[in-house]
Amino acid sequence: MIRTAARFAARFLPASAKAAIARRRFGEAAAIGDVSFEVERRTDGDTTAYAIDRRLRLRAGPAGADAIEYSFVRNPDSRTEMAAFIRESTALAPGALLLDVGAHVGLFTAVHLSVRPEHRAVMFEPSPLLSGESAAWLRMNGFDGRGEARCAGVGDRVEERLVSVDALGFARQAADGGAPDVAVPFTTIDHVCRTEGLTPALVKIDVEGHEAEVLRGARETLHRLRPILFLELHLDMLEQKREPLPALLAGLVSAGYGFESTRGDRMSANRIARSLKAILRIVGRPREVRS
Repeated sequence: MIRTAARFAARFLPASAKAAIARRRFGEAAAIGDVSFEVERRTDGDTTAYAIDRRLRLRAGPAGADAIEYSFVRNPDSRTEMAAFIRESTALAPGALLLDVGAHVGLFTAVHLSVRPEHRAVMFEPSPLLSGESAAWLRMNGFDGRGEARCAGVGDRVEERLVSVDALGFARQAADGGAPDVAVPFTTIDHVCRTEGLTPALVKIDVEGHEAEVLRGARETLHRLRPILFLELHLDMLEQKREPLPALLAGLVSAGYGFESTRGDRMSANRIARSLKAILRIVGRPREVRS
């Protein structure tokens, strides 16, 4: 209701005000207390060597470089999210496993594997093009022994789905529009953890409005293994798919999770549900189990 009312009110605003609101809703507006990184670059042909805060070192091709520039330089919300992710990854025991769901070209995985030389990661990306880019990025940095790129989607069922791939390489399920181009395997977090004996310490989910579906397929894992969650909630898209945000949050609460902003502030489920942002980046943290 609050989002509907806000959309109605926005119709009467001048174009400049609408543009400012849009930048804020998508995390592109600067705010007090923004995180910043010291980013050094050295370009050699098609690859760029990055040193971030003089400790995180990555080589990247054009796709990886664009991901780094977006998340460490251009987008304030993404910078804050990345700072929180680095803190969590660094604090984990050596060998901690990340499940990177909706990996795109694999930035979160590349950062996780850079933080500690023992860390491991499995990426899930339904776009053949982007999955190939992520695999190449692993090889470029010598991470392919600790990281794995799977051309696969994640949802609430194990099945094959038709997807279409746009000009930028993004995969869209055929049911969401677009002519189907390729059949891609889909799995669930519960299935891969159960059948492969995976025990993730971190799960990052960025799936363009399919977050509720991914979480439905992760109930057993969340109750049993209790990984830390980095969630990018695409609130507009969830609304369009008629996926109630309160139900998504209630499922996490029932699994023993509380919520924080990427700045570390506690957030109630009600506060999250009332957000007017288009993309809301939050951390799901398992609460202590009391005996």
